[in-house]
Amino acid sequence: MNILHFDYDDMKNPYAGGGQAVTTWEIYRRMKGRHTVTVVTGNYPNAKNETIDNITYRRIGLGNHGAKLSLLSFWLLIPWYVLTLQKRYDLIVEFFTAPFSVSLAPWVARTPILAWPTALFGKDLGEKYHSPFAVIERIGLKRYHYFVASTEEMKKDLRAQNPNANIGVVPYGFDKKLLTIKPTNGNYAIYVGRIDLFQKGVDLIVHAWGQLAKQGIRIPLVIVGNGKPEDVAKLNKLISDYNLAKDIILTGRLFGKKRDELVSKSLFVLCPSRYETYCIMALEALAMGKPLIYSDIIGFSWMPKHIGLSFHAGDAESLAQKCKLLLTSKDTRTAISKKAKSYAASYDWDHITHMYERMYASVVTNASAHI
Repeated sequence: MNILHFDYDDMKNPYAGGGQAVTTWEIYRRMKGRHTVTVVTGNYPNAKNETIDNITYRRIGLGNHGAKLSLLSFWLLIPWYVLTLQKRYDLIVEFFTAPFSVSLAPWVARTPILAWPTALFGKDLGEKYHSPFAVIERIGLKRYHYFVASTEEMKKDLRAQNPNANIGVVPYGFDKKLLTIKPTNGNYAIYVGRIDLFQKGVDLIVHAWGQLAKQGIRIPLVIVGNGKPEDVAKLNKLISDYNLAKDIILTGRLFGKKRDELVSKSLFVLCPSRYETYCIMALEALAMGKPLIYSDIIGFSWMPKHIGLSFHAGDAESLAQKCKLLLTSKDTRTAISKKAKSYAASYDWDHITHMYERMYASVVTNASAHI
């Protein structure tokens, strides 16, 4: 099968580089020898077209004028590349990227498109930017015939928007090597992900740490990741305002063993997003036997309650209370840790990749039957 995959995100992209890019790479590198894959990503400084692990990467759009123009130009170019390249491919996969939940690709495509929403961003981002994202999303979703959702909750949301669509559910995964890592308890908590104060809720962590400090509870917090310069600047100012420069450590983006070692030696992992579809870092943390504190949003509805603690989304006080509980109760941390690895075991990327392959084949077969 020849697959054309659109995903703005890219592991090397300084404007993004999140779990979405990791998912694309993890899945397609495992399809080597069975399928031919071209991944079209957004552009960024010093980007180049290249082949990585048998995946052909093509960068499109404006790369040297900041994140907003990079993303907007990528989104505007999607229908043109669909129109000009589609005859070479059996299937087009479109990974949605905030703030655009849809593109114009369905209006020009003759090759079947499988839409892959990471989330339905319209309502939240429409409120944030005072723009009609929700209206655009509602109209656009009706143009797609095939979707893959990461959770049953996402499937319900898509079904409400497009009752006639074919919707499959396939979760995300992790590298099974993480299951071999033996967790230990260091003296710090950790957040791993994009530094995005609004969506990812990184500001909430700092507010919570400020509240804990007022109660005489001081524990190091490690923040692993990068983001837009303006978000990093706001984060550093917030840390300074709370006088937490000695408590909160920003490492920048880390990969592989360095990142995994930091996670495995932490007391617990923080996932404070205001909205999210499926946090891969949460699953990876469970595979390493780490307790989680996560927001009570639909994006974490897949999370069993016995392997983490949820707090009220957007509520720094609620987050601080759950952090205090894990910091002061070794028994709670131990009980969660023992259950985490066993839950995560069935989500390794090898198994998940075969699920995607079956869905891809089903879409192509179904589309051919309706020509």
